[in-house]
Amino acid sequence: SQASLALQNALLHEELERLSVTDRLTELYNHGYLHQRLDEELERSVRFGHRLAVIMLDIDGFKQFNDRYGHPKGDEVLKTVSSIITQNLREIDVAARYGGEEFVIVLPETDAAGALAVAERVRVSMERHPHITDGGDEAVSLTVSLGVAAYPTHASSVSGLSEAADPAMYDAK
Repeated sequence: SQASLALQNALLHEELERLSVTDRLTELYNHGYLHQRLDEELERSVRFGHRLAVIMLDIDGFKQFNDRYGHPKGDEVLKTVSSIITQNLREIDVAARYGGEEFVIVLPETDAAGALAVAERVRVSMERHPHITDGGDEAVSLTVSLGVAAYPTHASSVSGLSEAADPAMYDAK
């Protein structure tokens, strides 16, 4: 009985810990956990002379999509984007919902060229995925804009990586 209770408590603690670092809608990591992992990965890259890349992603025309089809359909799009991102990553990569319709992907052991290849796979997958509207009679194609920055090529700090990837994403728009 005590062993069973201890096991239940351990499982509950593990689930609470997972929920505390996860965005409930997309099931990707949340903003806070992203910064913690990005700090850790950059520190590791600096210490061992490894590469690190970051991709920032924004869904194009998302506000207009929400206005036209409603927030429940917008939520479906966010879930789809998170699924597409996850399908294009390795186990060591970290994907997070940055806020609203923005996402960040952290790619350890990856240079800018490798990050561009991942970004292109995500972009093409998203473009090819039809988003069915209410009634199922209309399929809408949505696109994403992505920006890439890499350590040490573009920046040597977490804020520098963000400051380099963000305008690159807006240039892509």
